[in-house]
Amino acid sequence: MIRYRELRNFLTDNPAYDQVLLCDSGDIIFQGDIAPVFSEYTDTYRAVTEDYKPFFSVLIGPDFFDREDRERLSECFVRNPMINGGFILAPREKMITLADECLKTIKDYTKFGPDQIVMNGVLHNAGYIELDSIYNYVVTTAKEGIRIHRGRFFTGQGREPIVVHNAGNLRLLRPIENFGYGAERNELKDDVYTALHKLYQSTEGLFKTHELFLDSRRRFKSRLNKLKKELGSRD
Repeated sequence: MIRYRELRNFLTDNPAYDQVLLCDSGDIIFQGDIAPVFSEYTDTYRAVTEDYKPFFSVLIGPDFFDREDRERLSECFVRNPMINGGFILAPREKMITLADECLKTIKDYTKFGPDQIVMNGVLHNAGYIELDSIYNYVVTTAKEGIRIHRGRFFTGQGREPIVVHNAGNLRLLRPIENFGYGAERNELKDDVYTALHKLYQSTEGLFKTHELFLDSRRRFKSRLNKLKKELGSRD
C-alpha cells in the first residue's frame, strides 16, 4: 500500500507526467522493450489478465473491507478475469484515481494482497485494454508454460516474454530460483511450479461454482422483493 500512497502524492505534486507505469520490482525482470505500450491506448488503463485465477477470495474479508465494498468486490472478482497488478499503465489522472480508491477502500494497509482486489474492481468498472501476456508473463498462471535457456525465458510456444513475473507472496512459493539476469541465473523449481500450476487450474471450477451461487442468490432476492411488494399492495 505504500507504493499507492507515494505514487498518489508524487503525481499530485508533479502534474507534468502523462503516462504512468506502476510495476513490481524484486520479482519481475525485463527482457525487451516496453516503450510501445506507452504510446498505445493512452486514454485508459492497460494491463494483463492471468490465464488462471489465484484464489484471492480469501482476502475479501471484514478485516480488509467494509461490508458493502466486500460484496461488490467479491462479485466483481468472481465474475471477471483476474488482472495482475504487477504491471499497469494508465494516464496520470486515472492512476491517481486508482491509488485514491485503494487508499480509501482498504481498511488494513499492513497486509499483502487486498490492493489487487481493489485494482481489479477499478479497472473492470472503468474499462481497460488487455495487454498481451508477454508484457507481464506470470510464470505460475500462464497456460503457455515456461522454458529457460541460458538464463532467458521463453513460453512453451517459443515466444519471448518482455516482462517476466516470478510472482508469489512468499519466497518458497516463487517458481524461479536465483531470479535475475545472466546465463547462470534462473532455475525452475519444478515441484513448486507443477504444484502451483495444478492448484490454479483446479480453482477454475471453484470460481464457476461461486458464480452460480451468486446468480442463484440474486434470483432469490429478486423473487423475495417481488413477493414483499405483492403482499404490501394487498394491505
